[in-house]
Amino acid sequence: MAREGIMELSPFTQKRFDKGIKETGYWLGQPKLNGTRLRWDPQAQDLFSSGAKIVNCLPHLKATMQGLGATYGAMGKLALDGEAYCHGMPLEDIRARSGRTKSLHEDHKALSFYIFDVISSQPQADRAAIIDVLATGLRHQHIVWINATPIYDLQQANDQVVDWVDQGFEGGVFRRPDCLWEPKRTTLAMKWKPKGRDKYEVVAIHEGEGKYAGTLGALTVRDNLGQEFNVGSFKCNDDKRAEYWAQGQALVGQMAVIEYCEITKGGIMPSGVFVMTLEEAGTDWKPKTGRLAA
Repeated sequence: MAREGIMELSPFTQKRFDKGIKETGYWLGQPKLNGTRLRWDPQAQDLFSSGAKIVNCLPHLKATMQGLGATYGAMGKLALDGEAYCHGMPLEDIRARSGRTKSLHEDHKALSFYIFDVISSQPQADRAAIIDVLATGLRHQHIVWINATPIYDLQQANDQVVDWVDQGFEGGVFRRPDCLWEPKRTTLAMKWKPKGRDKYEVVAIHEGEGKYAGTLGALTVRDNLGQEFNVGSFKCNDDKRAEYWAQGQALVGQMAVIEYCEITKGGIMPSGVFVMTLEEAGTDWKPKTGRLAA
C-alpha cells in the first residue's frame, strides 16, 4: 500500500550524522518500534493508517484518544504520530490485530498507541519537549509516550542503538532538532536498523521486469529446514545483476548471502535481499545476527 500523509525516514549514514552534529550540535534519538503506523487526527477524531485510511479495527485506541481529548483540552487539539504496538510481539502478530477491515481480532486490545511525535509546524526540539511534558502528566494503559534522548557523537549513537536492541526494539531513530514534520521522506530524520546476514541455497532465479529485463530480479532460496522464499536483488548494481543473470542456471545450487531486518516466527524473512554469493564473500565470511557489536 502506498504511504500517504506521514513523514518517512532516510537510512542512517555517518555523513548525514556528522553534518547534523556540525550544524546543530546534536541529534534526538528514540528507540525504533516495529509496529503499524498510526496517526491521530484531532479534527476528524479518528486514527489513520500510513495509507491515509481510517483504522476501524482498534476501537479501544480511538475511544482512548477521544476520551483524553475531552478530559485534557490542549491534548484534544494535538495531531499525533506513532504506531500500534505491543513490545515483544512479532510484527506479523501486530499486523494481524491492526490490519483487519471487516472484523476485530479477539486480542486487538493487546495493542497500545505508542506516540513518538507531534504533527505541527514546530521544529523537532520543540515537539520533543511537548512529548516530554505529556509523558510526565498524562498516563493511560493504552498510551505510551516515546521520549527523545540527545545524542552528541557517533559512539553514543552506536551505544544507544545497541542498548535499544538489547531491550527488544528494532533499532534507533535519529532526528535533527531543526527537523520539521512534513508528509514526505526527509534526510533530517534517519533510521538505524541493525541487519543480520546468513547463507541460503539458491533454488531458482527470476528475471527482472521493465528496465531490469535481462538482469537478475529475484531469487528463490531455501533454508536448512527446507523452507523456500523469495528475496530481492536491489543491493546489487545493474552490472552485477546482469552478470548474475548471464550465469543462468549455474547460480542455482550455490549458497547466497542474504541480508534481512526481521525473521518471522516461522523462520521466513519478509524483506530479505540477496547481497552476493558465498563464494564471493570469501572463506572468512561469517553470519551475523541483526544487532550491533557492543
